[in-house]
Amino acid sequence: PDQRGPASKPGLMPPAPKDADDSELACPVPLAPPPALRRTLIVWDYDWSLINENSDTFVVEQLRPDLAKRFRDPAAPSGWTDLMDWQMEAVHALGCTPEEILTTAANVPVFPGCLSAVRAAAEASAAQVILSDANSVFIDAFLQKQGIRDAFSEVFTNPA
Repeated sequence: PDQRGPASKPGLMPPAPKDADDSELACPVPLAPPPALRRTLIVWDYDWSLINENSDTFVVEQLRPDLAKRFRDPAAPSGWTDLMDWQMEAVHALGCTPEEILTTAANVPVFPGCLSAVRAAAEASAAQVILSDANSVFIDAFLQKQGIRDAFSEVFTNPA
């Protein structure tokens, strides 16, 4: 048998030194879960990663292209969230319904390979999350339309 004890096994910490007055303090602590418990984590960004567009500007440009110039307006609110609130108020004021906005957000361009990758990772039981500063309502509309919402355990982003 191995005389070095259980801590000599790969993935375990070495034993703590013995003190003349104390009993052995060594306690094997796993540094990583055993292979059977290991799971892959995939973290996706949303805009320009999972999808092939900035979802905020896409919705405005698709529904009311004339409002796109307001993104560069010096009188526009500062800060992206305030700017998008201002833009979405204008989109709505010009007659777009919430349903039209959600439908447009759900149809944002995406590379088919990204959808295939999400589905393959889900089939392989990989944990997937979205970590983004995109609009949570737009992300959810897209994920639902593509049938991949359940592939993600969490979406960490800005509330809409």
